[in-house]
Amino acid sequence: MTTENRSRPAAAARPSLSTEINVATRLLHTNLNRLITARLPLALPPHAASPRLYAFGLLHFSHVYLTFESAWHDITHPPTALNNPALSSLLEDPWISVSQPPPTFDTSTAPSAGASSTATPSSPTTPTTPTPPTDPALLAFLTTLLPPGLLRSRRLRRDLAALLALRPMELDVHLATGYPGPRVAAYTAHIRRAVRARPHVLVAYAWVMYMAIFAGGRWIRAQLASAGPEFWESENENNKGKGVRGVSFEEIGKRGVSFFAFDGDMDGEDVKSAFKARLEEAEALLTEQQRREVVEEARAIFEWSIALVEELDELLDTPDALHVEVGAGRGAPRDEKEMSEKGGVLPAPVPAPRQKTDWVRQGGSIAGALVVLGGVCWWTACFLGVAMREGWHEGWTDI
Repeated sequence: MTTENRSRPAAAARPSLSTEINVATRLLHTNLNRLITARLPLALPPHAASPRLYAFGLLHFSHVYLTFESAWHDITHPPTALNNPALSSLLEDPWISVSQPPPTFDTSTAPSAGASSTATPSSPTTPTTPTPPTDPALLAFLTTLLPPGLLRSRRLRRDLAALLALRPMELDVHLATGYPGPRVAAYTAHIRRAVRARPHVLVAYAWVMYMAIFAGGRWIRAQLASAGPEFWESENENNKGKGVRGVSFEEIGKRGVSFFAFDGDMDGEDVKSAFKARLEEAEALLTEQQRREVVEEARAIFEWSIALVEELDELLDTPDALHVEVGAGRGAPRDEKEMSEKGGVLPAPVPAPRQKTDWVRQGGSIAGALVVLGGVCWWTACFLGVAMREGWHEGWTDI
């Protein structure tokens, strides 16, 4: 048989999109995992006596999930008078006009929280030309990509409401009136810009953020549950002195760590399988450029997430030894009490860089209170109309 007649070996099959993302982000993924696993013990006994630090960290990252899930909802639901893409910005700032597009965030002039010296990550370039209408096939794909039970917004609100001892409306007002730090604000602004310009990058957020819950989230949930009843049921800043216990240990799976949990006996394995199967449709749908942009955005997600962990280090005054690894023989870590005694280093469990929340809670001058009260009434009327009609994504009324 001549060489010409020999069958040529088949060309190597192209890796799946999820594999390309995993390969491109492997080092960043490893770094982020190391940072999180080194810091989680600081939020647990013996370093912490209550879920206060855990609640603060969860609040920091909650804006990311709430923003991209809100943006996803805006993309996959045609705008109407009661469903406008600008509504997603209400998660961050209800005081802006809903008739205006969400504002961009200039990271070069961002306010400093804890004298942050770490720059925000560079982001994939956002096109300056008008974005063409979303391809109907892509829109249909995004609409059906997420199987039931995968969205996290309702669970996040439920956990935060329990951890911070806030009513659902109080929590939503707090989430809407301030960021825990400037990098959170910059990150959420980046998400909104990226999704408006390239809706297909939502695939990157779905793969990175949800697969993290299926994998590392289960480990985090187990670590948190191992802290025991005394840890979970201790008083927090919002119910101290009222004779009200904290989070019921028997119910933390429903209110406390439900963000990391799934309904059903399979603990999310069925949801993960359905999600992976639906993601395979992207292989034939995305163009080469769109595919590259999804991978680039996945890298940006990890870089932004690392920046948020670094911001938490600054806000919580994490000891230098713990910037590398907990228990590395470089001195015992500070516990929650020691950080509190340092004098304001440990932020309150419901931090807000602006003073709107303080005005609402503490009153202030009569003029200031009236101004804020008027703003809250306006926002509440707008919020209730949207929330009752749309269920506010998955519905805060179910909290």
